[in-house]
This record gives sequence, C-alpha cells and structure tokens, in this order.
Amino acid sequence: MGKPRVTIAVIARDVRSELERCFASIDEHAGVPVEVVLVDNASSDGTREWVKSVPPEVVLIEAPRNLGDAARELALARAHGEIVMF
Repeated sequence: MGKPRVTIAVIARDVRSELERCFASIDEHAGVPVEVVLVDNASSDGTREWVKSVPPEVVLIEAPRNLGDAARELALARAHGEIVMF
C-alpha cells in the first residue's frame, strides 16, 4: 500500500470494547487509504495485547503512562497521511 490519504489517530485508555467497534467501523467504512495509529495511555484492560493480535493495519504506540491529550503529539509524529483525524 502507498501513502495513506488519512491517518486516523486514536488516543485511548482502558476502552478496549470501544476500540474493537471503532476499528471494525473504520475497516468497514473507510473509502480511502487510511492508517490507524493508536496511542495507548497505559491501559490496564488488555488493550495492548489485543491490538498486537489484530491485523497489522493498526499501529500501536505504547505510552509509558497516562499522558492524556498530550498523547496526540506521539500520534502526529508517527502519522503519514495527508490528513490527520483524531
């Protein structure tokens, strides 16, 4: 795959079930090439292990602690899309 048109950056902490629905929706509805970047803010609900088992389209950035909204900077540094959507 070439350069993604859109980077979808997701910042999350302990919301695995919501992430499962979010990623499924992106997979089903994205009409352009996308990359999904997840910054996990030190989840304790198994999110990191789960993300590592899903297709490689999800890029996982593991924050060492809960950075809150500041985690956006980590996603922006990794984004390759022409457009970044949070």
